[in-house]
Amino acid sequence: MLHCCGGFAPLIPDLIGVGLDALQSLQPDARGMEPLRLKRDFGGRIVLNGCIDTHHLLIKGTPETVRKRPGRSLKS
Repeated sequence: MLHCCGGFAPLIPDLIGVGLDALQSLQPDARGMEPLRLKRDFGGRIVLNGCIDTHHLLIKGTPETVRKRPGRSLKS
């Protein structure tokens, strides 16, 4: 598992190619890191761990909003 911050989507195919099996702490607000797109493009080849906006949602969101967002990601 690799912890990586920012918009590194173009690197994911190479990371999979060298045998990486999981990515942790994905930032959905970074360029190219939309959870649905990552799941569609790479979900069958690598574990995607995280995908909760820790820069905006967890800092500025209401408790209700913070509780709802992970459920929305899981249903997708």
